[in-house]
Amino acid sequence: MRPRWIDDDRTMRGDCVAHTIIAKWRPWVHYLVSTFRVDSSSPTQQMIRSLDSQQSSDDYFVTRVVRCGRYGVARPESEPLLERKYRTVDEARAGHDEAVNAFAEK
Repeated sequence: MRPRWIDDDRTMRGDCVAHTIIAKWRPWVHYLVSTFRVDSSSPTQQMIRSLDSQQSSDDYFVTRVVRCGRYGVARPESEPLLERKYRTVDEARAGHDEAVNAFAEK
């Protein structure tokens, strides 16, 4: 079933690669698909890396899908419906497209 509407923003700003809101035909079903860069030099990532030896010291990209409201605001405790990591920005863009297509067809 096709979505009611899709708000798709593919402009790279800061660490954000892409940001998409998908509205299904049920008025309370909306998905937020966001793809962003995780900066390994940030203090938070350095602290996480000190606790978890399996964390990479390189920057990477993450695509995450969560349920949200019609304005694209997700609750902080929302469990991700999908979360994938990528090494390059091109892989991240392709992964974002895959996630948007998958959740638009649901």
